[in-house]
Amino acid sequence: MRLRHLEIFNTVMLTGSASGAARLLHVSQPAVTKMLAQAEDQAGFRLFERSGGRILPTAEAQALFALTRRAFSAMDDVRRLAANLRDGQAGRIRIATIPALSLGVLPLAVQRFLAAHPGVGCDVATHHTHEIVQNLLHHELDVGFVFNAPPHEAVRAEAIAQARMVVVAPGDRSQDGPVALRDLAGGKFIGLDQADPLGGLLHGACQKARVELDVVVRVQTYHTALQMAGAGVGLAVIDPYTAQAARGAVAIRELDPPLPFTLHALTARSRQSSNLVDRFVAHLKAAEREIARPWRQPG
Repeated sequence: MRLRHLEIFNTVMLTGSASGAARLLHVSQPAVTKMLAQAEDQAGFRLFERSGGRILPTAEAQALFALTRRAFSAMDDVRRLAANLRDGQAGRIRIATIPALSLGVLPLAVQRFLAAHPGVGCDVATHHTHEIVQNLLHHELDVGFVFNAPPHEAVRAEAIAQARMVVVAPGDRSQDGPVALRDLAGGKFIGLDQADPLGGLLHGACQKARVELDVVVRVQTYHTALQMAGAGVGLAVIDPYTAQAARGAVAIRELDPPLPFTLHALTARSRQSSNLVDRFVAHLKAAEREIARPWRQPG
């Protein structure tokens, strides 16, 4: 039997009559009767006995209905899931960010995203940039967020925000005003790895300005640099998202001249765009604007 025959049969069994099935399916009663006859011809046995203007299901029909009822119920589930996926109300999204975003921006974005999409789940990881790129290429992630994305022919990089690096300093938090790049050479400095996107940005700016920093300790993460500054080890230049997470514990000051960088959303070019990914990126953009407003790059 064809799917349309099964649909007619299932609806007749549910409603108890050909006329009831016709009303539910928005077709004529003769059309239902004709389709039932075709279904019986293809099945090779009778589905209904006719008695006094009524149709009564046979034992074979009852056995068949036990399966068609479950099948059409599953099809209804499929339709509902498809509608929810279309509307962004079902599914699961795999997200990775560099550690800097995990302290404020990412949690805020995830909270608002899940509140807006209660049927959706998230898998969240923190990795360094090269790990995020590799995971995207292996289809182990749906979207990743990094600073100054390295060019890669298989990865799509969308610029979603620009911000400026900031100086974090221990001691008197009442100090205000920007810190000149040349003044960083006047004391102990907590350096970032030059292979890091922001560490390389600062290193290049210092070389260009012929500023030599007294790097007393070099660290791998912005959070470690922040903690070192808070402990009085020296000054550090990091991203504003990490700095904001410890506001009040250290002084956060502008750098002069400013060192802007870009926050990118990464997706694999080999995969089609997703409504859920697009909606999560929008929530992360909003969270970034809220948290890093004082240090956003103009324009």
